[in-house]
Amino acid sequence: MKFTLYCFAKVFHLSYSGEPKYRNTLHLYNFFNEEIGCAALAKVVSGQISGDRWIKRMLINPEVCEAIQDELVCYVYRKIIQESTKNLKKEQLLESLLKHSLRIPKETQREIYANRDKQKIIDYINSFTQMAEMQFQSNEHFSQQNQEEHIFHVTAPDFIEENLKKSKIAEIDFMFCKGTEWLRNDHRILLLDELREKNIPCRMIINSDLEVMEEMIKHMGHLDRAYTTAFQSIQNWYQYQKKYPSFRIKISPLPLLHCYYHIKTEHAENDMIRLHHYIYKNAYARENYVQRFNAASPYYQLYTEEFEYLWNLSPDIEEYFLKNNSHKKQ
Repeated sequence: MKFTLYCFAKVFHLSYSGEPKYRNTLHLYNFFNEEIGCAALAKVVSGQISGDRWIKRMLINPEVCEAIQDELVCYVYRKIIQESTKNLKKEQLLESLLKHSLRIPKETQREIYANRDKQKIIDYINSFTQMAEMQFQSNEHFSQQNQEEHIFHVTAPDFIEENLKKSKIAEIDFMFCKGTEWLRNDHRILLLDELREKNIPCRMIINSDLEVMEEMIKHMGHLDRAYTTAFQSIQNWYQYQKKYPSFRIKISPLPLLHCYYHIKTEHAENDMIRLHHYIYKNAYARENYVQRFNAASPYYQLYTEEFEYLWNLSPDIEEYFLKNNSHKKQ
């Protein structure tokens, strides 16, 4: 499907008909100089007249740019223009996308506009905002994705706090090797306090195979860094759950393949998953590849089912700890 001027307006939440109340409001009109009128622009959107002649009249308003989500612009640019966004300002990205949309023949503009209420068009437009929210890279080449990593890497606490502000959270699922940082980093500890204060149920799965975990740590850490052992980590979480029984923790009998956070909200369409991949021979987890996606993603069910599978397979931490602690004493 072609990315017409109508698609441009809808994806970036711009109105395209009627006079804007203020010069800096989110109106397509504000991407052009004063010579173009709103009525004429609406005719381009609906495919009544060609958009070619309006390209020279483009004048991107920085105040309008500021109000448009950076990640959305970057994602749409890469998807439509098929080039990296590296070293380009948001105004430049929007200018390229607007030129692209204006150059599409009026017949195509008219066809998409005429079918704008059809599910196929709605799904196409929604796909841009949904994928940008997931922060799921569109480029085929990993090297190009890596260039954009600073845009997509949001820490786990930031991910949770961001969703706390946007939606009413019903439950959060955690899954990682040890989760040591959650019990020794002040920011994370305070965030766990906030989750309890808001009565948000939490489930957590951590690794159990101590020998495997210790070996993994050797290959994913810095030689000079002091680490909590796998059993100490389980012991710490055991004490935490004893103190806060609403925080349910289980111990996976299988090695965990990635770090996983699942925000479940009152409305399933707002649910979000954050995956953080483990990488051997890399001591800096913040550099690891991160993916985010929501319930619209084809991967959503895959990873939620994996969590439920492991949850049902795993013993409670108290059962595991008491059993293994008695073995250690012997």
